[in-house]
Amino acid sequence: MKIHWMYRYILLFSVILLTIPNATALDLPAAFTDHAVLQHGVSVPVWGWTDNNAQVEVTFQGHTITTTANADGEWQLKLPPLKPSKTPANMSIRSGSESTTVKDILVGEVWLCSGQSNMEWILERSLSFDNVKQNPNTLIRMITVPRKTSSVRLKSAKTKWQTASSNTVGRWSAVGYHFAEKLQQELDMPVGMLSISWGGTLIEPWIPIEGYQRTPEVEDIYNKIKLSSPSTSEYETAAKKYVNKVEDWIQKSNDQIDKQKPISSAPAFPKSLKPLDSNRSPTALYNGMINPFVPYAIKGVIWYQGESNHTQDANKIGPARWGYLHKTKALLAGWRYLWDNPTLPYYFVQIAPYNYKNNAPDVLPQFWESQAEIEKQLPNTGMVVVNDIGNISDIHPRNKLDVGHRLANLALHETYGKTEIVARGPQLRDMIVSGNQLRLNFNNAADGLDTRDGKSPSHFEIAGTKTSWRKAKAKIESKDTIILSAKDINQPVAVRYAWDMLAEPNLINSVGLPTGAFRHGELPDYSKVEKNIPDRDQYTVVYEADLNKAKKKIVYDINNTNDIQGFDRIAYMLELNGDQGYQWVFVSMDAFTDDIQKIAVPTADSKAVFQQQLDNLNVYSNNNSLKNGNHKNGNIEFWATNYKPNKQSGVASASDEAFDHSDTNSKDGDYGSMQIHIANPAETVFALNHWVEGSKTLDIGIGSQSSGNADWTFAKNGGRYKLKKLTVLVRKADPDVMAAIEAKRLKKQAIAAEQKRKESKKLKSKLIRSIPEIRNYTAVYTTNLNNAGPAISYDLNISDQIESFDRIAYYLELDDGSKSRWIYVSLDAFTDDVQKIGIPTLQSPFVFQTTAKNLSVLTNHPNVTAGKYPTGHIEFWPYNYGPNNQLNIPNASQQIYDHGDANKNTGDYGSMQIHLLNPASTLFAINNWYDGARKMDIGIGNSTGKSRDWTFAKNGSQYRMKTLTILVRESN
Repeated sequence: MKIHWMYRYILLFSVILLTIPNATALDLPAAFTDHAVLQHGVSVPVWGWTDNNAQVEVTFQGHTITTTANADGEWQLKLPPLKPSKTPANMSIRSGSESTTVKDILVGEVWLCSGQSNMEWILERSLSFDNVKQNPNTLIRMITVPRKTSSVRLKSAKTKWQTASSNTVGRWSAVGYHFAEKLQQELDMPVGMLSISWGGTLIEPWIPIEGYQRTPEVEDIYNKIKLSSPSTSEYETAAKKYVNKVEDWIQKSNDQIDKQKPISSAPAFPKSLKPLDSNRSPTALYNGMINPFVPYAIKGVIWYQGESNHTQDANKIGPARWGYLHKTKALLAGWRYLWDNPTLPYYFVQIAPYNYKNNAPDVLPQFWESQAEIEKQLPNTGMVVVNDIGNISDIHPRNKLDVGHRLANLALHETYGKTEIVARGPQLRDMIVSGNQLRLNFNNAADGLDTRDGKSPSHFEIAGTKTSWRKAKAKIESKDTIILSAKDINQPVAVRYAWDMLAEPNLINSVGLPTGAFRHGELPDYSKVEKNIPDRDQYTVVYEADLNKAKKKIVYDINNTNDIQGFDRIAYMLELNGDQGYQWVFVSMDAFTDDIQKIAVPTADSKAVFQQQLDNLNVYSNNNSLKNGNHKNGNIEFWATNYKPNKQSGVASASDEAFDHSDTNSKDGDYGSMQIHIANPAETVFALNHWVEGSKTLDIGIGSQSSGNADWTFAKNGGRYKLKKLTVLVRKADPDVMAAIEAKRLKKQAIAAEQKRKESKKLKSKLIRSIPEIRNYTAVYTTNLNNAGPAISYDLNISDQIESFDRIAYYLELDDGSKSRWIYVSLDAFTDDVQKIGIPTLQSPFVFQTTAKNLSVLTNHPNVTAGKYPTGHIEFWPYNYGPNNQLNIPNASQQIYDHGDANKNTGDYGSMQIHLLNPASTLFAINNWYDGARKMDIGIGNSTGKSRDWTFAKNGSQYRMKTLTILVRESN
């Protein structure tokens, strides 16, 4: 059977026919339905569809105009300029034997209201609804267009005009209604609104292809559209190329079928040809929702959109920072071209302050700045500010009345020439440096600057030649002038206002209109400003890293490790520049290691792990929260793994609940910590955490974080900073000094070792009363199993002092609150590696499943018999296991978990068990510590449950005390 030639007609791409009504021989678009409002004072296009080449006659307000449809039945004519009229009139349209009448038409002002959800927001969900419902303005009419996307231009929409009534206005655009309300009151004529919005949309889908074509700054988007739009030559060329490939495949496939051979897959449909038909695709909303109303005569446009675009250009520099400005330029270029009105008015809302929780505070102000630039660069545009009537907890502020009225006032002032109306809030005119003060002069002060709360102007910050942004003291000096100063700044150079996404500032003019966010002036490169670091010249740079490139492996722009022979001090300099200005810190300390490879970012590859006291810290910073100068002691937390907030013993002022200067390294995962802290008072000097997922989500900060975790854990604030630079330095030391340091280190090490020995002896003396044999053993490890997890921390660990041993012993004690049970088991050494006698975690994944010899058992548990036993069996591994007795161990079961289980070498359940073989019984078992102390399996003797070795018992929560001590008998 051959592939039919008609296959070509079911190719994945197809030419989409324009949607043209064809219910009757004479049809009109949705714009011409009953209750419409027509624009006065201009020629009014009227259009529709009829029979091919048929004559069409339109009559309205005493004017009768005729035209002839084209070969496709499309027709268009223009009524002469109409006079405003509150009196309803009918429009009749005739073509051949067909006729239709559009009833109840008013003539006045027509505006398009468009954007995303804040423009779409309906009256019944707004604060003003009750008043509007009781007193709807019947001279306002609105047509609301249903949501529709399209990759090609649609000619009509399924909707109709509505008159204002208590039954209709609730579903109308609230901003659109209140805009029309103010115009109607001021102009005393009907107002019609084309309401065309879609919540959550970008600006890109609203822009027609002609707008992209006429705007060089968005050429990259235009090039993509050309390949996806069936109306372009680029699409035609690519489509034909694909068709040829498919036809060639059909021919070859038919040949293969004739030869009874398999055919290959059809050519993949090119991604570039896929239609732009989602509500985020460029041109898709213009095609589906706006185009059906072009060229309906309108006076202008109001626009409320931007929430979905506001992060796109954050922290970009050069022309790229003005991305939204360029897209607005494309929007207007397209709309003005297609409506044939190069001066079409366009008034828009600067989006409101809102807590975008995952954003840096300065991302939204950068977008505000781009919006404000629109009215400066694009003619016949204007912006209203709403930072005084928003809601930082609700992206949809319910006060839409003031938004609509402010837009209307802007239109009345700019478009209708009512210059007596003050339509804008104060705007910065210029900045003058006057000694240690800045003098700001404003336009649009009306009768004078004021504040809406009667307090001093808020949210001003200034920066100086040596100091970055500081909160400024602001004073209204005259009708249009404000004076600024800050305590730490003697030579101010720049100002910014309301530069935070949560800013709800108070500066207004005499009519109550607010001032929008702005910044002015040039900041110096603070990284090149000389810093007051007294001993900086004693240090040599070893590493330098741009943390904007941070990821699992840190790449260093400078690496001088080969040039360093010895050092006695280590220093770190961290520089950050972001929404809070330029910050830096330089901290030096006595060397905590002699390994130059382990002093930089503690990645997994570096194997650097340090959690210890630091001595003789010198701290210098421009962060006011840090005390500059010498600090006797501090703490370091360097590791590549996860950590948790339970403090280490002996560290003052540390928390068991919050992450701070004394957390616990979990020894698993890859979150990562690089923190230096001052000990007294406890203060973070700097923190760098979570670098593995890239610079935008790393935790980074200088000084303690003011809210959240002091050490910046989970801050994920890396995206706030354009500059994130880490420099690691050392102070080189001469041989004599290094020898002295080494001697000091060895002495300190010996003292620490002796102290651990004393702790070991003390523990042994405690146990010797019940277990005389212990007098010949040395306690190597002790762990509180209540702290168990993926990694096991040992309260006592003198493994580095053990050279050789011939026997190993385990002492497990469990206390459930009513009684304490313990067991002691010693046996011939089954390994000579002291690192492999503890709990077998995934970090040290040793495996032992072997015979235990010469066991000695002592216990107070009634179900275990003390004594000497020639053989036993051990099962140590960190993995999952099954009950099947693969090794054929005597007296072991194939069905239940016991002393003959099978290690699977995957998973993380874990087993640490010692058993007797004759009689077959469990001496003790510790399993599933990975999930924590409460869910672990633990027991002495045989379990009374299904599994003799306590597997799946999950009984750890029964014991308030669970302690394991591991000992060895040292040998010469």
